[in-house]
Amino acid sequence: MNTIPLGITVRTHDIRDSGPTPLHYTETDFLMIADIMERHSGIRLRASGMALVYSRLAKHVRSRGFSAFSEYCALLRNPTYFLNERDTLVAALTTGFTNLFREPHHFDYLRALMVEHLVPRLHEGQQIRLWSAGCSSGEEALSIALTVLDIDPDAHRHDIRILATDINRVKLDLGRSGIYPRQILTQGRKIDMGAWNSAGARHVIAPKNARRMIDFRYMNLIDTWPTLRPFDAIFCRNVAIYFGVNTNTALWRNMAGNLSPGGLLCVGHAEHIAEHSSLGLKTCGITSYRKMP
Repeated sequence: MNTIPLGITVRTHDIRDSGPTPLHYTETDFLMIADIMERHSGIRLRASGMALVYSRLAKHVRSRGFSAFSEYCALLRNPTYFLNERDTLVAALTTGFTNLFREPHHFDYLRALMVEHLVPRLHEGQQIRLWSAGCSSGEEALSIALTVLDIDPDAHRHDIRILATDINRVKLDLGRSGIYPRQILTQGRKIDMGAWNSAGARHVIAPKNARRMIDFRYMNLIDTWPTLRPFDAIFCRNVAIYFGVNTNTALWRNMAGNLSPGGLLCVGHAEHIAEHSSLGLKTCGITSYRKMP
């Protein structure tokens, strides 16, 4: 056992640290970092995440020339460095786990909505807007695009756009590149490999027609939202589980307010929207809602 000051005990094997000597790390350091994460990203770190914070930040703290987390926390209090360091914290402490067609039932609901309502509108010249909120490196947005193209291979020639937003700028850059590890093609449901190009022995490039439909943008969901056009479908999955109750309430209110009548809202497998009817939503499937007319 590795005992940390102020009575917090962390198992040694929980802390991954390749450095030559351990960094001094206290409960006070953890609480400050946790406070910054919640106030500036909405993400709430539990006390059980103390070892994770050390493991994921130790290399960066050393790269700054520090031997203790308290020195790094002092840097965080300096306005000159705060914005860049905030992005570093978010990139290090958000999981960002995703893959193609994760929770496949949601894409079945999207397919039904497209076939019944959205594709006819598209061919009438109307615009269709879809949103992947908390898109990480883009696999969710790409799954949306591939679902649309499977229904209508010419959809990218019409006025249909997929907004893909995240707070992690590193993950957004990966999504913009369109380059993924080759094993992405074995994740989730069967994928047609014909439109994927090789990018070396270990990577592939996502289909061009799918990438053309996606706009990657930075967005912090707890900040004031920009003016958005109403969306016909919103995927906001496995995001709210990291937020507190008040932040969740505001998130779902904003999501419902930016959904078109009849629009689809999909949330994560461990999430639900309390009092959804008061937001004009009705359940329509597993962790899915439709906006009432």
